[in-house]
Amino acid sequence: MADSVDSIDLSTLLSSQARFRVLKALCGFQGARLRTLEHLTGLAIRSVQVAVNGLEKQNMLTRQKKDRAILYCLNEDHPGSELLKSIFNLIRRNTIQARAHVYHSRAKAALRFSDEMLELVRNGRRM
Repeated sequence: MADSVDSIDLSTLLSSQARFRVLKALCGFQGARLRTLEHLTGLAIRSVQVAVNGLEKQNMLTRQKKDRAILYCLNEDHPGSELLKSIFNLIRRNTIQARAHVYHSRAKAALRFSDEMLELVRNGRRM
């Protein structure tokens, strides 16, 4: 595994934010059209095209024709595909944990606020 990881040029694969976003989006799909990648990444269609073309030249992506659509997929045979999937899964997991922490804190604050308001209402009725 170390030899295959050493031979992967991650700096080239992830040389732009557009490539990073496209790869990240494709790690969750069996195949996606350019327009789908545009929506998933939030990039302009031309940026997606440039990123996809560059990744295709590096043999990181494959094309599949389905009906009249062209679907782009992560090339499972590329030595870096498993490494990239692991990286993006870690990013997703950490993002989910960070969001859960933020929402948990907000929920606790909202509960405290509601308890304080309920207490004020109770105290107001006693007067």
